[in-house]
Amino acid sequence: MAERAHPDDPAFRGTIYEACLRERYAFCLPFVHGRDVLDVPCGTGWGSSLLSGYVSLTGLDIDHDAIDYARKHYAGIRFIEGSMCQLPFEDASFDTVVCLEGLEHVYLSDAQRFLHEAHRVLREHGILVVTAPLLNNGRHSSNPYHLYEFVAAELKSLLSRYFIPIHWEIIQGGDGPEARFVGQRKAVINAGAFRMASSLMFDRVYDWVLSLTGERGVRFTAGGEESIIATSCAVLILEGIDRLQDVSSSLRNQWIAYLQSCQRPTDGLFVDPLLERFPIESAIHDQAYVLDQTTYLALQALDALGSAPIHPVSVQERWPNPQAFIAWMERLDWSNAWLQSNRVMFALAFLVHAVEQCNQREAASIYHAALDWLDATQDRETGVWGTRHGASLLNGMAAAYHFLPFYEYVCRPIQCINQLIDTTLALQQSDGLFGSGLGGGACEDLDAIVVLAVAARYSRYRAEEVKRAAIRAFWALWNAQNEDGGFGYAIRSDDQVYRFSSWGAAESRVCSSDVWSSLARLVALGTIRHWFPDDTPSLPLWRFRRWPALGYHRSTDRLDDNERARLKIWMRPLPAPERHTGTEPGVSVIIPCYNLGRYLYEALASALQQTLQPLEVIVVDDGSTDDYTRLVLDTIDHPQVRVIRQENCGLPAARNAGIRMARSPFICCLDADDRLLPTYFERVLPLLESDPQVGFVTGHYREFDGRSGVVAPSTCALPDMLVVNRAIVTSLFRREAWERAGGYCEELSGMHDWDLWIGILEAGYRAEVVPEILFEYRVRPGSMYATTSQPENYARLVGQIVERHASLYQHWWRDVVVLYAREHASLAAYAEGQGRLSSQIRSNSAQQAANWKRAAEERAAWMAELEAARDYHAQQAANWKRAAEERAAWMAELEAARDYHAQQAANWKRLAEERAAWMAELEAARDYHAQQAANWKHVAEERAAWMAELEAARDYHAQQAVNWKRAAEERAAWMAELEAARDYHAQQAANWKHVAEERGAWIAELERGYIRVPRSRAVWRRLMQRKRVRST
Repeated sequence: MAERAHPDDPAFRGTIYEACLRERYAFCLPFVHGRDVLDVPCGTGWGSSLLSGYVSLTGLDIDHDAIDYARKHYAGIRFIEGSMCQLPFEDASFDTVVCLEGLEHVYLSDAQRFLHEAHRVLREHGILVVTAPLLNNGRHSSNPYHLYEFVAAELKSLLSRYFIPIHWEIIQGGDGPEARFVGQRKAVINAGAFRMASSLMFDRVYDWVLSLTGERGVRFTAGGEESIIATSCAVLILEGIDRLQDVSSSLRNQWIAYLQSCQRPTDGLFVDPLLERFPIESAIHDQAYVLDQTTYLALQALDALGSAPIHPVSVQERWPNPQAFIAWMERLDWSNAWLQSNRVMFALAFLVHAVEQCNQREAASIYHAALDWLDATQDRETGVWGTRHGASLLNGMAAAYHFLPFYEYVCRPIQCINQLIDTTLALQQSDGLFGSGLGGGACEDLDAIVVLAVAARYSRYRAEEVKRAAIRAFWALWNAQNEDGGFGYAIRSDDQVYRFSSWGAAESRVCSSDVWSSLARLVALGTIRHWFPDDTPSLPLWRFRRWPALGYHRSTDRLDDNERARLKIWMRPLPAPERHTGTEPGVSVIIPCYNLGRYLYEALASALQQTLQPLEVIVVDDGSTDDYTRLVLDTIDHPQVRVIRQENCGLPAARNAGIRMARSPFICCLDADDRLLPTYFERVLPLLESDPQVGFVTGHYREFDGRSGVVAPSTCALPDMLVVNRAIVTSLFRREAWERAGGYCEELSGMHDWDLWIGILEAGYRAEVVPEILFEYRVRPGSMYATTSQPENYARLVGQIVERHASLYQHWWRDVVVLYAREHASLAAYAEGQGRLSSQIRSNSAQQAANWKRAAEERAAWMAELEAARDYHAQQAANWKRAAEERAAWMAELEAARDYHAQQAANWKRLAEERAAWMAELEAARDYHAQQAANWKHVAEERAAWMAELEAARDYHAQQAVNWKRAAEERAAWMAELEAARDYHAQQAANWKHVAEERGAWIAELERGYIRVPRSRAVWRRLMQRKRVRST
């Protein structure tokens, strides 16, 4: 595609683009004849030079180099440098306005401004000629210079508001369809909208999501697994497109029951049943990570469905106090800030749930302590997190995305806004997306877009570049919708497999539609659409989440009653008051506040935590219109703090009003976005009390937020103070010195403190400097300093200060001149350094230009070959026509074959990957079994030796058994003989006993002296026989 029509560009000359250029201007010839004509945008004037027959011709373009070229090469045409959105001409100056291929190069809102301007500069019945490229089958051309491409009906409706259609047609242009319109100026512009919201994209998304519905929940992708994560993402998609109410109540109740059934009662975490089939295998996304992520999404989904978890999510058990939470964050590996910030995001979301849903108000202190820690660890150079630990800018930017919603939710200030913008813009690729390469990534693109959207709320820094980056990203995302209605993770030619959070149950192809990628893409589109509703297609507005999480976006500072009640819960309590009954304050601190409520806590806390007490704080509400600021002021309830209100009169008037209400003779004016260090008054007050000639005391200060540095003035005396303000805005001064100097000048629009210090010195007082850092000065976008430091404003204010103290400057004029010369020399040295830097940048740019020139030459050669081929094919047209049908059939076969072989290649690739994995497993198994064989061999050898020993032991014991058997038999025989002998001797003993008894009886008879004569001879014989037996 060629953008700038330049006659010296070989990439344009002789191409279809030159042919289209000539044909467009030829189309215009009937409408310029005899007329005063304006050609806008005219570019280099090449196209304007093709017009003829006009009375006068004026070309207008915003590009200085293009206009300079046109003036040098095309005489007779008036060329003017200017914007088509603000034509520098009187009303009714032209008869015809020609705008060829111009509307697409401006935002839609600017295109409307141009048409209004064209209507204004045209005379009655004047003619407008427009050509513009259209969306090609609903898709953008991806031309980075095309900020808006129309649908045909939309363009015609817009043009018809201002002009009566005379001619309308759609032709095939160089890169796609092109509309041509000729219209006559209407007397009155039609009021009302020219387009209606189109829900086509969201309708396709809705049908696709419902197609993923399963038995209990929703699948991650077509043919994928039902999971809590997938179901939660699907619910959030339907909530975002505002179609959740279109889902049947039975299906919504089914999803609620499914989610609630997976909650673990012990700690409230949601555990997906798929974890049993798909265990966590990644060391990066461990099981704790996946459980927290699942719970984080389930809580949001249940809230979107109008339900809630059954059990509270455990917070106090995991992080019982702020110190425990901070210790946990410090243990994380911040070299991967993207990953760790996700963990912190889950935890902060749990704290929000604990505070608002479980009434655990103490969790709010943990939440604020976490944000304090994030403030302290944010990289001041890049605005992101983790880069000091080795994280890349893309990685750190993703961390910023995860944290910013939690600042927004409780209206806390976000630091380093401009650095965030610089970092994020530097990450945008040539295709408009923000991935590490072309094709983007669902996470990366969403992260970058939300970071830019949040930063743009608080800073106009590089505003045009931010808007252009967002619109380019919008069209790239617009083109990313797949045919099925969903979105893939990336837009690439290689459709690789990816796993969300490295989990097998959430697997998809990077280009295939899945619910997570679709949710991220749609939130990104919805954010840009909400951000720039007048410059994007008329999609229905996305419905953002009410809790800080994926899909949360705060686009307004207006608060309703619910938000006021919620924000009161999150307000940090001021430090406890000091007890000094009946004691007058030693210092009065005046804090003027105009719409700075989100900063006010830090200023108040820094004043109330002073080591020198007692003191009083007077907050002057200078007519704040910001809802949150007024809420903060309404809720201040502290015995040392008074709030006074006045109509908006400006900063100096607010300071003066507060001083007039002060009770102390010593005053400190602290801006609502700055901070005092704790020992400030303890260090400076004694210098005022000890010497009445000291009018004010200042010190060194540290810059924070948008810039880091220390400012350490050595003196605040005349004449130095007439050249540069050396004193800090919070310098402690005497009230009587303020009165003698006339107070803060309410006529000045800035530099009021410098003017006061000069006035105090002019009144005869002197100043003292404490050489310590005692104050922190916030550098932020939109501050008064950011405005007054602009060269034109600075010069004007210095002039006013000089006029107010003219006699003092006249007295010191010689010294002032010398000091200004010294300052000029310093600035010159600085400018020289910047010049060297600029030269280096130009050198790099020259190299880039050489590269582009070489690429252009290569392209020109290629185009020359292409043109030669075109001529050849033109000569062969007759032959081609005859062969067209055969070639078409062959091409159809070739396409089919290509698709077949592509499918085969994919199959073989998948098979090869599976085989490689199988071979790897086989190799591992082989090594394992070889080791096992060696082990078993060793075991066998040991067993054989053991068996040999066992055999020998067996033979030995067998022999022993034989020996013992023989011994047993011998012992048995011996025992038998012994038994027989025992029995024999027992019988003998019995016999002898009997004889002994008889003999005893006989002896007894003998001893009595007589023996009865036996009655019979037989008895006698028997006795004698027994006697003989005994003798034997």
